[in-house]
Amino acid sequence: MAGIFSTNKAFSPEESTRTLYKNWRESFAFPLLIGVLIFGAFLLIPAINSVKSSIVGIVFIATYVSTGIVTFIRFSYSIRMGVFLLNIFVLGLSELATHGILGDGIFFFLGLIIFSTMLLSPKAGIIAIVLDILACIIFGIFMLNGSLLPINPNAVPAKLDDWLSKAARSSCSAW
Repeated sequence: MAGIFSTNKAFSPEESTRTLYKNWRESFAFPLLIGVLIFGAFLLIPAINSVKSSIVGIVFIATYVSTGIVTFIRFSYSIRMGVFLLNIFVLGLSELATHGILGDGIFFFLGLIIFSTMLLSPKAGIIAIVLDILACIIFGIFMLNGSLLPINPNAVPAKLDDWLSKAARSSCSAW
């Protein structure tokens, strides 16, 4: 009976919940990374063939290779997920640079927010929201004043309203 009402930290509900989440996250990481590699294998070749910029092609290859490295070489959970989340952020930035706010970069940023929260912590999700907003602000300022042009010359030019609404929608969708 003393074990049920014990003040021992090992039996506290908070510690049990924390351990449950930690074990679930760590057991979810490897299948997630394998799935990303399988899905990415089908998308990598067409994506490289369709990009007009060699820099974006290099980004695609580097993110795929780094995901493969952290999948098959035994790194700590935080490094594996850090590389995975960094790859999502880099892909979002490259899409933002290629197509502007009207491209697919917003979906990568939304994925970053969701995966950060799910795989690390709510605090990591909030940090991802801040990074998402900062990236949109920085790219928005430079693209709206003409200092930075989209890599894709056929990208639809976005107005200030587009930048504000898309960035807010991406950030608020995670809430």
